[in-house]
Amino acid sequence: MNKIYLDHNATTAPSPQVIADVSRVMAEFFGNPSSQHWAGQDAKRILDVARARASKLIGSKADEIVFTSGATESNNTVFAHVAALARKRSVHVVTSAIEHSSVLNSCAALEQQGVKVTYVQAAWDGRINARQIEAAFTPETVLVSVMLANNDTGVIQPIADIAVFAHARGILVHTDAVQAAGRIPLDVKTLGVDFLSLSAHKFCGPRGVGVLYVKSGIELVPLMQGGKQETARRAGTENIPGIAGLGVAAEQAQQGVSNYTQRCVQLRSLLQQGILSLFPDTRIYGETADRVANTLSMGFPGVDGMALMLNLDIEGIAISIGSACGAGDHEPSHVHKGMGCTEEDALSVVRFSLGPENTEEEIDATLAALGRAVPRLRSMRVK
Repeated sequence: MNKIYLDHNATTAPSPQVIADVSRVMAEFFGNPSSQHWAGQDAKRILDVARARASKLIGSKADEIVFTSGATESNNTVFAHVAALARKRSVHVVTSAIEHSSVLNSCAALEQQGVKVTYVQAAWDGRINARQIEAAFTPETVLVSVMLANNDTGVIQPIADIAVFAHARGILVHTDAVQAAGRIPLDVKTLGVDFLSLSAHKFCGPRGVGVLYVKSGIELVPLMQGGKQETARRAGTENIPGIAGLGVAAEQAQQGVSNYTQRCVQLRSLLQQGILSLFPDTRIYGETADRVANTLSMGFPGVDGMALMLNLDIEGIAISIGSACGAGDHEPSHVHKGMGCTEEDALSVVRFSLGPENTEEEIDATLAALGRAVPRLRSMRVK
């Protein structure tokens, strides 16, 4: 059975160059970068190169890059910073109802500590209205956190507009840019953000390593306590092989954005049109908004999304019903409910997330499998 992978928003395969560099660094550069002897300084040079590469990906200065274990830690660090502020005064946070669970659960934890949080709903097209974000601000608001590209729909959010409104009131801005890296150009100055989170494994890097961008001048209260690594912003000995792999992946992502977009738009168009030809009643979520090129969120009326995903898995085709972090719950997608979908509609949604290595033949095979699975599942539905 030929296996087809259409779940790149969950994770991506590390590139051959990343695998080679991680192996090389693990074998040759075993020193602790905090050590002053030759082994430590050799490791520190690897760290410096990766930091420069990561900064180039997002248009920041190298010393604004903090290496973490991934975007979940990066996001948690930002909200730990807010929690520290809350110990001194009353604070308020604004976010959206369609954020990743690492943001939503961080906000829930803040609420348990007495912090007020406002969750702004998305429009029917999956887009957050910047004016609604602005309307939610209060004199106590210290942070607004809205993701750049949604993991379920791929819809790109108006972060730059949100930042303008926030900064006019002295409010810090955070964006989870995990699904945007390597898929659209990133520039922290254009976005106007104070914090930005990334995970390497979303752009063909290794798992377990990520980035938190912290704008110069912000005295970050660290989540991790211990030594003074990462200029006292993230304690713990750095994962040098993983960080080296992140640097290689960041450089490749920065150089390959246009090719990625062109290729994925072609493949998504083939898949989308093919599905609509087979099942004209299929709903496309986020179609009228700007989306990252690789993501297609579709609802199949009368079909359970989990059942459809499992049917395709039997045929060797990997798709998703949403964020991998919520896999196994089989509850309506909070993203689609946040867009105003009914519970039944939200349960019918599956996500196809493509990569440039996918082929037209794989799209044809996926369409054929859908052509078999969807009618079968609809015929089995209890009337």
